[in-house]
Amino acid sequence: MLSHLNLHRSLWPFINVLTLGPAAAGLWRPTIYEGIVSEELIPGAFSQDLLSVAAALGLLYFAVTAQGDR
Repeated sequence: MLSHLNLHRSLWPFINVLTLGPAAAGLWRPTIYEGIVSEELIPGAFSQDLLSVAAALGLLYFAVTAQGDR
């Protein structure tokens, strides 16, 4: 059981936004990976960003709509 549930619940949207920012940037401009990631791994980085955006949006929805002490 989590102690300080209200504190944790207030941090959930913040963490999701922190995840969403860099992942969306990677989708919007895949060139940010040039010189950092090998050229053959860029499709994998793109798919990772795509999954991160999808997960962050879903979890952000749940974080905002969570109610009660369930």
